Amino acid sequence: MNLESRTEYEQHKDNQEQFKTLMPILSALDEEEMRILMHLLESKNQQQNVSKQLTMTLVDEACSNEAKEKLAKLSEEENFALKSTYTHTKRTMQYAKKDKMPVDESKVKDLLRNQHIFRDRFKKDVGTYTGQREINSFENGLLTYVNEASWGDLRDLLTDIGINK
Repeated sequence: MNLESRTEYEQHKDNQEQFKTLMPILSALDEEEMRILMHLLESKNQQQNVSKQLTMTLVDEACSNEAKEKLAKLSEEENFALKSTYTHTKRTMQYAKKDKMPVDESKVKDLLRNQHIFRDRFKKDVGTYTGQREINSFENGLLTYVNEASWGDLRDLLTDIGINK
């Protein structure tokens, strides 16, 4: 994504910001200035000579610092993000245990690309209670065990839920 390509939401936010800066100026106009502004807007909207209209548009764009301001804002945001990342890396991640770190992006992409293989391998290698879930006696036995082994707050919770019946 570059400076010229923006989403509709970003364009909407830009329009809101421009309106916020324009509104105090418009509210301070007297009746004569409002009439002049309306005349200017109406004359711009009328069909003019195409070359004259293009010339006026080019002059307006050449005199505007809008692109420079947008680039400066983007640059400031990117520099802030880099600074935050650097600070986080230096203050926090320097002392973190590398073996307990989250998986990096390339491994996540591989995992998502080959998720069917990982899912099948996980089901084969790691024993789960998936098969026993379908057996009612397993569930009843587990609930009975939890009910008999519980005391204190857990017992009160089980009573509130109604498992001890």
